[in-house]
Amino acid sequence: MEKTETYKKTTTSKILGNYYSTIHVLLIVGIGTIALFSNNITHLFYIAIVVFLDILAIVFCHDCPLTLLEEKYMQNSKKRERTKSLKNMGICYNCSHDYESQLEMVINNLLLIVGKIIAMIALRYFGIRY
Repeated sequence: MEKTETYKKTTTSKILGNYYSTIHVLLIVGIGTIALFSNNITHLFYIAIVVFLDILAIVFCHDCPLTLLEEKYMQNSKKRERTKSLKNMGICYNCSHDYESQLEMVINNLLLIVGKIIAMIALRYFGIRY
């Protein structure tokens, strides 16, 4: 009986972990696609708000909430795998906190989105068509 319960728990954990991992990847790809290819200032503004909320979540939770859920159910995450592979290649951060590198990346993405919004507003102001 214990073996079946352990198997169900492990299978359920893997399914939930893969679910959160898939949501994480879809959000990253979706936000990146909109940020790169959209010329609609309203859409970019909404994406900037979502990225800002992610920054707040990283600060308050000391990690991305979806990464925490991935680790809870799979005992590993895409972020940890990426960090491990970067360290194996000799690329690593000097900080001892794992969340600082993620926070830096998300802040840089937010600044790129806001910079694109400002550039588009400036182009409209001067009547330059893009």
